[in-house]
Amino acid sequence: MRIYQNLDGENDIISDGYKLVPLEEFNGVIYEVESQMIVKGEVNVDVGCGNAFGGKNEDEEEEGAVGGAPPEKVNDLIDHFQYEETGMDKAEFKEWLKEYGKKIVPKIPEAEQDNFKKGFQAFAKRVLTKFDEFCIYCPPNWNREDNLVFSYWKQDTDPAPHFLYILSGLKSYKV
Repeated sequence: MRIYQNLDGENDIISDGYKLVPLEEFNGVIYEVESQMIVKGEVNVDVGCGNAFGGKNEDEEEEGAVGGAPPEKVNDLIDHFQYEETGMDKAEFKEWLKEYGKKIVPKIPEAEQDNFKKGFQAFAKRVLTKFDEFCIYCPPNWNREDNLVFSYWKQDTDPAPHFLYILSGLKSYKV
C-alpha cells in the first residue's frame, strides 16, 4: 500500500487503499475518490442469541431498554485523515492557486510540467466557476500553503461526496 503525504511529511492525506481514479478532464493530474458514510464508535451486533451470551432479550428491546446514543455517522475520509474544512473564500482560493502552482511546478519532472499546468488550470477553472459547490479541506496541522483536498457532490443522489486530490503535490511512501 502507498500512503500520500503533504510535502512537509507531517500529515497523511490519502492512500491507494482507496480507489484513486485519475480524471481525464484534468489531464490525469487530479484524482478522485468516492467517499462513504460510516458508523463510528461502538456498534452492537445482535447475533440472534438473546441474552444467552449477555445480550438483551426481545422483550427488553421492544420496550426500548436498549439505551445509549445512536451511532454517529461520519465521512470515512474526513474521519480517517482528520481533514479540517478551511473556510477559504474565493479570493483566498485564487491566491492559494497562484502560490501553490509556483511551489509545485518546479518539483515535477520537466517532461510532465506542461501536462500538469494544463490539468491544473482546467481544475482551477472548474473550482472557480463552481466554487460554492466545493468544500476545501486541509490536513489537521492547518498548513493551508501546502496541498488541499476538495470535495463535492457529483450527483444529488450520491450517499457521500467525492474527494479530489492533486497527487503531484504529494510525496508517497510504501507500507
